Parts: sequence; C-alpha cells; structure tokens
Amino acid sequence: MGRITRAVSTYYETPDQSTPFAATMVRESRPTVSNEQPYHRETTLGSEWVRVDYGWVSDPSMVIIRNLDDKDVIEISLVVRDGKPLVDRPHLLLSPRDVFEGCPSSGTSIWVKSPVKSIRYSVTVLPK
Repeated sequence: MGRITRAVSTYYETPDQSTPFAATMVRESRPTVSNEQPYHRETTLGSEWVRVDYGWVSDPSMVIIRNLDDKDVIEISLVVRDGKPLVDRPHLLLSPRDVFEGCPSSGTSIWVKSPVKSIRYSVTVLPK
C-alpha cells in the first residue's frame, strides 16, 4: 500500500513584528488502504458551477485544488442537492496561487467556478 505525507506551515506577520505567528504547523503521515493511483489534472474553469472530477479514484482520502491564476479567486461549494451546488454565494474562496485541501464525505461533491473569467486550476485526488 501507499502512504500520504503532508507538511504544511502557515505564518502570519505584521510589518512591526520581529517573529511571525505560526498559525498552522501540520506534519502528518498515514498509510493508504488502496492500490489506486493518484489522479492529477490541470484544466480551465469558467463562470458556471462544475463538479470537481475525481478521475478514477472511487473513494478519495484527499482532494487538492490549486488556483493557478495570478489575480482571480476560485469559488468553492460543498453543499449539494439533486446533483447541483446549492448556493447563492460560494462557501469558500480560493485566493490566487493558493491551495485547498479537503476530504469530501461519502456522496458529497466539490463544485468550483470562476466569478470573473476563465482561469486555470489543478486538481489532485489521493486514494484512501
């Protein structure tokens, strides 16, 4: 079986602060229970909601979405009814060049769209 290893550090600092505040420091590793290969794809996102494609991964342990645009955000929705995102506004905003990581519960899809134009993004799906 495979292994997922994460190392994430997020810091916050102000101009007058000599030592940054460590907002998040995650280091974790866990084995996978599947022999599935990870799925990765770069594609273009438009102004309509689209469901994030998990490729051949039937039961994801982690979905990583990266905004490849330098200026515009990606809108993310996690609530779904009748196969469509149930939103009048997005649940999350993914800043330019930033990354979203999450594990959708069984039967839940992640939906994304661009509020302004077509932009590039990538999706990586890791199996359980």
